[in-house]
This record gives sequence, C-alpha cells and structure tokens, in this order.
Amino acid sequence: MKNIFLNLQHGWNSLAIAIGMLLITEAVLYPFKHFHIFESQNEEPLSLLEGAPTPESYLETNWYEGYVKECLEAIPNISWKPYVYWSTHAYKGKYLNIDERSIRKTWSPNRIGKTQKFKIFVFGGSTMWGWGARDDFTIPSIINKILFNEYGVDAEIINFGEVGYVSTQELIRFMMEIQNNNIPDLVIFYDGLNEIFSALRAGQVGQAGVSWGELDRKTAFHQEKLSVLQRIATSYAAYSPVYYYISKILRKNEPNETKNLDENQQQKIATDIYQIYLQNLNIIRSISKFYGFKTLFYWQPIILTKDDYTPYESHIASVGESYFHGKSIFVQLRKLISNIKENDFHDLSEILSGYQRPFYIDYFHIDELGNEILGRKIANDVLEIVKKSNRSNL
Repeated sequence: MKNIFLNLQHGWNSLAIAIGMLLITEAVLYPFKHFHIFESQNEEPLSLLEGAPTPESYLETNWYEGYVKECLEAIPNISWKPYVYWSTHAYKGKYLNIDERSIRKTWSPNRIGKTQKFKIFVFGGSTMWGWGARDDFTIPSIINKILFNEYGVDAEIINFGEVGYVSTQELIRFMMEIQNNNIPDLVIFYDGLNEIFSALRAGQVGQAGVSWGELDRKTAFHQEKLSVLQRIATSYAAYSPVYYYISKILRKNEPNETKNLDENQQQKIATDIYQIYLQNLNIIRSISKFYGFKTLFYWQPIILTKDDYTPYESHIASVGESYFHGKSIFVQLRKLISNIKENDFHDLSEILSGYQRPFYIDYFHIDELGNEILGRKIANDVLEIVKKSNRSNL
C-alpha cells in the first residue's frame, strides 16, 4: 500500500513538474510569437503589419508611421456581419476614419446648400478600401476629387470596399443595400486578386469562389459538437506559442499544396474563378437593368503583372510568387477575362507598367500615386456615363 502511495505521489509530482515546465516555456515563447521575432522576411509579406518595413514609396513621408499606428488599431477591429461574415468597426483618426456603417471616409467637396448628387457605390477588397492610403487618397476619394475639381461633377461616392472581400461577398453586400431601397446611379466593382488568393489558401486549395478563412468557419461551426475536453484543447491550441512553433516546424516538412498543382489543376482553378466571377457580373447587370443604374467592372493590377520592378518590388514579387504558384494562374485568368467584351468591363492588369518608380507597397497593395493613376482612369469612365445620363444639372 505504501509503495502504491509513493508511486502515485511520484506520478503527480512528475505531472506537476511537466505542467510547470510547459507553462514556463509558454511564458518564455509568448513575446517571440507576439512580436514575430522568429519570423523570416518572406513570412511578413504585407505592409502595415507589426514589424513590417516601410515601403519604398513612403520612406520620405512624415505621416506613414502615424498612419500605420491607426491601421493597427482599426483593421483588426472587425465584427461579425450577417451573410458577408465580417466588417470593420467605426474608427476615428487623423488619417483613417470609418463610420458606424463600416464605410471608409471618402473625400467630398464642401457643398453650400442642397444639390442633386450623382450617387456612386464602389465595391472591392482592401485595395479599394484603401490599404496603405490616407482617407483623401484612396481610389474613391481620388475619383471624386477629379470629377468635382476638373469636371464639375457633384458626386456622392460611398466606399463599400472591405478588407479581404471577394466578389461574391461584394455582390451580397450590394444586394443588402438594394433591399433597403438604397439605389445608386452607378455601381463600380474592382476585383481580381482576392478571387485567386482565396482559392489558394491552405486547406481550401482549388475551391474557387470561397471567401477567406472558409476552413476556419467550418471548424468553428463544428465546435458545438466537441466535448468539453476537446474544446479546451482547441482553445489552448489557438493561443499557445508552443503549439504555434511546433506546428510551423511540422508544416515546413509538409508538401506545399499550391506548389504541387500541375498544369491541368491550375487551368481548372483559373476556369472556375473566371466562371464564378463572370456569373457575378451577369447577376449585377441583371439587377442594374431592373433598377435602372449603370455598372463598371475592373480587373485590378497586381505586382506579378508589372513589367519593371524596382529592387524593393522585386523582393516582394518573389514573395508573391511563392503564395500564388508563380504567374501561371494570373496569366491563364487574363486570357479568360479577355473574352469579356461588354463595354462596362476593363482589364487594368498592366496600367502601372512602364513607370520608372515603385507603386507596390506589398504584393497586394499599391501606394497613393498608384491610386491616383487608377482613380483617373476610373473617373474618366465615370464621366462618360454622367454625360449620357439624364441628369442635366451635373
């Protein structure tokens, strides 16, 4: 009996020591995980992330540091939203402002009295939302400045862009506005990059049309069926630095799903993305005919389609290629979208090529000067629609 007691005591002591060592290890590793101390440059591809280098375009600015601080406060502050999954919270800053409807502030003129404004809705992902740009220098803000200051068009532009959205989320968000009888004169959709990236995310490779993090939401949905112990283990894994680093080590030895895609698989992914995108365009066009508004669609440029990199862009382009299986899927998609002949569709893939300066601040996003080039192109297209409208006072 005494031996049994001693064995139990020894077992409990060993367990207590093991738990104590684990907790100490967790505490030691926490700051390393929190501050990304062990992360390599290639694992921090996005600007505005904590510890990311200042983009080449913004090295001489006096506002970028303050802007990043505001972004780090505003961007992670998202909440659940029915049908589209998430949206940003209201935020008030010097460079970045979001209202209670989760809409980023867009430049507008100081109007005197009431005017009949040409109402424009703009949809897209983080590039249209304005990642890397101050409020007055997002693409929607630049469009509005050009329309008002150069052409005298008094437009109300509402930026429904949201970080991470794919075109199907944008379509649903737009339909929710229609349900509330909020009808524009013109709606603009700016897409491409997120359609591809979401289809190549780990765990959902080849699933065109899904939103970012679909696998995480599937896991969360099935959590209700887990036992108490399983839920505790899942919660521990989500926050544990030990689990995080062990998982990273194990993942390095696993085959990369995107790099193992053969030519036929790449073609299928490109075709599936194109078909879903095309159907979304057709749905929006059908709605526009019923409600009487106009449409413009843009396929966005990305760093992999720029033909003259600066050294900084060359580095981030190499990171982008590792995420997107090189340029092959983009090239195949460009061939497919060239079949879209309607006048409301525009392929802007190469609009930033031919300039001897950097535009990209990471492999997703462009700087404020890039926004100006894109905004001017879109503003000119909008002007043609305004001229043909029956709004003679504009």
